[in-house]
Amino acid sequence: MNFPFGISPLPVISVRKEPSHQSEMFTQLLFGETFSILSQTDEWIKITASYDDYEGFIEQKQIKLLSESEYLNLKHDQWGTVKSPIAMLLKNDSQNGTIIPAGSMLPANGKINFDDYSYTYTPQIISFPNTNQEENIWRDDIVQTAIKFINAPYLWGGKTCLGLDCSGFTQTVFKVCGIQLKRDASQQCLQGKDVGFIDEAQTGDLVFFGNPDESITHVGIYMGEGFIIHASGSVRIDNIDHYGIFDAKKQIYTHQLRTIKSFF
Repeated sequence: MNFPFGISPLPVISVRKEPSHQSEMFTQLLFGETFSILSQTDEWIKITASYDDYEGFIEQKQIKLLSESEYLNLKHDQWGTVKSPIAMLLKNDSQNGTIIPAGSMLPANGKINFDDYSYTYTPQIISFPNTNQEENIWRDDIVQTAIKFINAPYLWGGKTCLGLDCSGFTQTVFKVCGIQLKRDASQQCLQGKDVGFIDEAQTGDLVFFGNPDESITHVGIYMGEGFIIHASGSVRIDNIDHYGIFDAKKQIYTHQLRTIKSFF
């Protein structure tokens, strides 16, 4: 049987730039995220992630392969996103389980099956996009979700509360809140609608940073009242103005403001 797709059955899978354990991890697949297969060897698979079209290499022994019909059947089911920084799945209706991170994908029916085992969970751990809610509620939800990640350590390529980079942080927070972002800050800044000045920014807008002669190198979430939450060393809250991010403890600007985007 041909298996052109796959799904992550593990809490986190490293996606590497090259097919080697020595190659850098530049993103991750979370539990329940799917992908299409571009090429494969006995050990490594080159994939395109279904959620953000990111390409990279993963270990073949870490994933579950899917036929085209299995993949299409999954797409027909209603799936939601894990909304708390971590959640518990119970294996085979026992007290043994596994912990998965925010941004993981699960079916709405409270059960997910793999070849020789299944997981059960309470559907309350899943969030579903509510496109009918008022904009101010949606914006506040983004900030309240982001705050749950405070002190999560910085990790290049990471997307979970155990380690994430600046754009992995924004992508996961927005995913939980029902807004789809690309993976990198330089890609995310091409989405949304332009906001002219920081004084015009609203809670939940994305703010991008970098030197004028370089590409976008950093992103954070505007909290309102001159504050931003972002992943730099760890997920933290700093001051922001029209120059950029100001570290009050060091009394210096750490990131130069480039552009602001609204997704509402």
